[in-house]
Amino acid sequence: MKKIAIGGGQGFWGDSPDAAIHMIHNADIQYLACDYLAELTLSIMAKQQLKDPSKGYAPDFVTRLLKPAGKTAWERNIKILTNAGGMNISGCVDAIRQYATEENMKGYKIGYVTGDDIKSKTPQLLKDGWTFPNFDYEGDFTDIVDKIYNCNAYIGHEGIQSAIEDGADVVVTGRAADSALFLAPWAYEFGWKDNDWDNLARGIMAGHLLECGGQGAGGNYMYDWRSVPQMENLGFPIAELTDKTFEITKAPDCGGVICEQSCKEQFLYEVLDPANYLTPDVNVDISNATITQVGDNRVRIDHIHGKEKPDTLKLCVGYHKGWKTVSMLSFAWPDAYEKARYCADIIMKKMKQKGMKADDVHISFIGLNSLHLNVADMSEEALKNLNECVMRIAVFSEDKNECAKIIPEISPMQLNGPPGASFFGGRARVQEVMALWPTSVPREAVDQEPYYYNIVLHREDKIMREILLNDIAHGRSGDKGDTSNICVFARKPEYYEIIKREVTPERLHDFFGDMVKGEIIRYEVPSLGGFNFVLKHALGGGATMSLRLDSLGKSMGSAIMRLKIHVKDEEL
Repeated sequence: MKKIAIGGGQGFWGDSPDAAIHMIHNADIQYLACDYLAELTLSIMAKQQLKDPSKGYAPDFVTRLLKPAGKTAWERNIKILTNAGGMNISGCVDAIRQYATEENMKGYKIGYVTGDDIKSKTPQLLKDGWTFPNFDYEGDFTDIVDKIYNCNAYIGHEGIQSAIEDGADVVVTGRAADSALFLAPWAYEFGWKDNDWDNLARGIMAGHLLECGGQGAGGNYMYDWRSVPQMENLGFPIAELTDKTFEITKAPDCGGVICEQSCKEQFLYEVLDPANYLTPDVNVDISNATITQVGDNRVRIDHIHGKEKPDTLKLCVGYHKGWKTVSMLSFAWPDAYEKARYCADIIMKKMKQKGMKADDVHISFIGLNSLHLNVADMSEEALKNLNECVMRIAVFSEDKNECAKIIPEISPMQLNGPPGASFFGGRARVQEVMALWPTSVPREAVDQEPYYYNIVLHREDKIMREILLNDIAHGRSGDKGDTSNICVFARKPEYYEIIKREVTPERLHDFFGDMVKGEIIRYEVPSLGGFNFVLKHALGGGATMSLRLDSLGKSMGSAIMRLKIHVKDEEL
């Protein structure tokens, strides 16, 4: 019976690659899926990219995973799937391409899937009547439109599966749903149809047990963390699926534990309604699921069912909310809490005297109630013999200047307040607050597009020759409102396929940068040996509004000819 094993190689951006590298060398797996994204990670990446266009993805994927073990994975025919592309898929692909070229990995095929970033589509969706309702709070989406950093849909497995079908050795996405990375290989290997709800649900839940890395194998284990062996060498979970069975295990010769309790904790983690766990690919019902120990570090999961997928996709919108300042002072025994409490009162009185108008102030005491808040044990017994207590004040305001007012009042308290104070961590700073607008978008508004890049090396093991598009093409450009149309024609018929491979919408977005703020669509016209590129929001508002010298975009047809492309000698 055919069995396909997938390892969960990453739980978040910044996770250790040790378990993934161990699996590549020692586990019997066919795929490795690495999840790098959390809800606000994309906003952080978007901010990074604004400062530096080359950033906006998880470079750790290349530097900490591929460089030590990527070639071994390729030689062992282990396909790697990841959403490390974040907000800059092309940047991540370029880094992988450079790595594979340096390693002389001739024939290495990089697949990448775009379409999750729909920020440019939101104005039209609003015009069409889509309101982007907030799932958590009341609010009007139009109030935050000009504050948005990122707007990314949670795409499903389809584009990833297409890339696998076309032979990709590594597949990079942006905001693909975590579990979709895992579902795609199983759907491909077993030939599951898009309406095979029960099997799709099995694949999703297998991915759910793996997507948080070590958390599915004894990490963060509430049931009995002391019993987890070799946590310093924690192995990550592996899911093995056949047409009929679904089991979780781990690699040999590593720490961690796979048991009923460890899997139960991860199974319901971040699942709302167990009978209706909504994902882009299927609505999962685990209300009658069972988890059974069937061997040493091996459990079986049964009774998972699926229902038709939703008409909408979850949308992750990160936006600027305001500012915050966090300040701390530590106090030593005796009366550590009493002194910390008194110091907080002094600071708040000073803030009132100076007219601080913060929108919110949160005071807690590390060692007592900073985590458990109102349910913490604040009894006299708990307070009287504290060795130390850290006073923490967090201030939020939409006005950056209001947040800054508290900063100069903290450090003086080590001399001007209750005894035993210690200032640490350096001077506080005002930090931007990014908020999440949880909402949805119509499924039809999102187009998953798979693309590929092949590492083709010369006999001398050098990268393909770099030329300008102008060497093999000519073209012309014009305008329609704020949309530019660029037609590109091959100078010889044999150059058509080169242009098709090298000049993609993704490449052009990267090439034009901020010049083009909207979607880029490519239309192929093989009968004319040409392509028509439609670049939306590319003319600074259009002829009547643009501040550019070339308000009609007539020069964009020559500008595109500066694009650097790669060709083999035999293609010219």
